[in-house]
Amino acid sequence: MRIEVSCKDRLGITQEVLSIVVQHRVNLTGIELGHRRLFLKLPGAATHTLNAIIKDLVKISGVNHACLVPFMPSEREHYEFNIVMDAMPEPIFSVDKKGVVLVANQATKNFFKQAAESYQNTEIIGKNLNTFCHNLEIENLTKDSNNQFGLHVSCFGENFIADSFPVCLGNDENNRISGAVIYLHSMNRIGKQLAAFQNHNQSRALDQILHQCERMKSVVAEAQRVASLQATLLVVGDTGTGKELFARACHEESERRDKPFLALNCAALPENAAETELFGSALGNHEASDFHGKPGLIELAEGGTIFLDEVGDMSPYLQVKLLRFLQDGRFRRVGSQDEIRIDVRVICATHHDLPALVEQKRFRGDLFYRLKVLTLNLPTLKERGPEEIQFLAEHFAKESSQQIQRPCPKFSKPALDLMQNYHWPGNVRQLENAIFQAVTIVETAIIEPMHLRLPYHLTQEESAPLQDPYFEREMRLDEAMKHYEKHLLESLYPKYPSTRKLGKRLGISHTAVANKLKEYGLMSTVKNS
Repeated sequence: MRIEVSCKDRLGITQEVLSIVVQHRVNLTGIELGHRRLFLKLPGAATHTLNAIIKDLVKISGVNHACLVPFMPSEREHYEFNIVMDAMPEPIFSVDKKGVVLVANQATKNFFKQAAESYQNTEIIGKNLNTFCHNLEIENLTKDSNNQFGLHVSCFGENFIADSFPVCLGNDENNRISGAVIYLHSMNRIGKQLAAFQNHNQSRALDQILHQCERMKSVVAEAQRVASLQATLLVVGDTGTGKELFARACHEESERRDKPFLALNCAALPENAAETELFGSALGNHEASDFHGKPGLIELAEGGTIFLDEVGDMSPYLQVKLLRFLQDGRFRRVGSQDEIRIDVRVICATHHDLPALVEQKRFRGDLFYRLKVLTLNLPTLKERGPEEIQFLAEHFAKESSQQIQRPCPKFSKPALDLMQNYHWPGNVRQLENAIFQAVTIVETAIIEPMHLRLPYHLTQEESAPLQDPYFEREMRLDEAMKHYEKHLLESLYPKYPSTRKLGKRLGISHTAVANKLKEYGLMSTVKNS
């Protein structure tokens, strides 16, 4: 345990403090002096003994206060330094004048363990620099007190850019450099950072939205026109069409790009939680989760953009409060009577038909017209056309392959046909997830329909047997299923005239298809290849 003593700067006060420790016969292993503070390290002392020492210390003339503390100042500094070092993503380590590693951060240890396959002991502490780093001589790093930057280094076959900082200890001018601290920068990370910097400064955000078809070109051009405006923007589109992506891009294209972009899904939270999240809570509001109050997303987005996703699911009460804010930029925190004025741009999104909700009295008409100052209507993936689906699928396949570090597979024609004819209820997001899964599970260089694993969807032709008058009769479940199965096979085999093709379409083996065709007397009309 440790004791902190706050005291006046008086001659002899330290000796009196130490005499108290001696009187209680406690082992003192460390003492640190600060500005009008003393710190005593007393390991192993019982709690009642420490309390007795504190009582005696405060009796000393000039001692203002004494209490238990968890750390000595040097210990706290050491712990915080280690936390900072271990948070660094790149290897940082120190060596002595012989090149032996003395201290290393976690990134260094992790890299050494992964790369040093030839070592039985994967601990880097105590290893010599020359055993794992090439083109980095300790004599050159410690010959003078100058820092060295941009050194090209190879460690276990991986290239780095190294910065070296000599460590100077003591006052001896002839032998004052005791080692060096070395910071290795990964070439791969430097490249990514440079690319991110260039993309941020040279590329328009809307230009990064993947598209090829004329319909999307028109939407992107419209988004570029409305992005710089300050009026409320309503983005309408089905789930997975990229509503938040367009909202973020419009923010990045505006003068507010250097300010926050904050989003709230209005359908994901109950009314009271959504209100607090959006408008904040007042000081001392017992109903809020934070007794001391907190700012809402609108306040935190000051000068920037607030994005309200699924605004069609907002409760009637919140609709009123949002309408008031849109009218004059003022609102009250939950539990407060004080009005706050904030400058933010509001972008909303919904997959609902808001005019229909207004007609059904489920959405306020006055709020709808406030939101519909500017509008972007995003097409579904199916509306973007088959060529767009192929373009996006090939892009996602390449992206997924790079992510999991494997060669990029191609799509077979049946797989492309399946994707281009599928209805894609989840739109671009569903396509991206389906491609990632296919790239992950495929074991060859070709993605087939079976790798896509799309949820089964009946076409109008395939669902026709369900409208058969036969189903209006009373029957057993197994009888109805067999009747439907027969009609389904009869409707599909002209399109898939072999047991193998028909099996792939239905997701079962060709043997199972052959047995069912034989059972229903359809085998003679279907080829078995």
